[in-house]
Amino acid sequence: MGIGLIIVHLIGKAFSYEIPFYFYPIGAFLSLLPDVDFIWAVLKRETGAGHRTHRRIPHYPIVMIGLLWLVLGISSIFWPILVRWALIGTLCLLGHYIHDSLGLKLGIPWLAPWKDMFFMIWPPAVLTKEEVDNKNLIDSREWVVKTFLHPTPEAVSNASIFFGALFLVWLW
Repeated sequence: MGIGLIIVHLIGKAFSYEIPFYFYPIGAFLSLLPDVDFIWAVLKRETGAGHRTHRRIPHYPIVMIGLLWLVLGISSIFWPILVRWALIGTLCLLGHYIHDSLGLKLGIPWLAPWKDMFFMIWPPAVLTKEEVDNKNLIDSREWVVKTFLHPTPEAVSNASIFFGALFLVWLW
């Protein structure tokens, strides 16, 4: 979410554009869009599936960014402002994908749908779909509690990005 706020703000500054307030929640939404499958898993109360149902089509960068540009590119013929949204959306999605490729996560299938390999940027690693599926994963709700309701390094870094983004938007 913080990544989307930062990107919207920086795009506005880079192009000397006064950002309307409603752009910020849309940027936050765009940066969280790939996690729609995880939110669905939590709402369906899937157990034991946790990240197994996660990291599918919404986490295929080539597919999602391609769809974004196809829809917004065609629509921008009629509404030119959508070119700006295509740029913001692309950067928000890339920010999410890079974030999911760092640290203690499982990486994402950067080359999907052509290759079912999960790539980590740091620490560098490549996992097969079978290796990801065989990881000892907890169910979706347990992961939410463990990740966001306890002071883990991931929770602290996510909160820092979010509050840093709010501070950046307010200050600059």
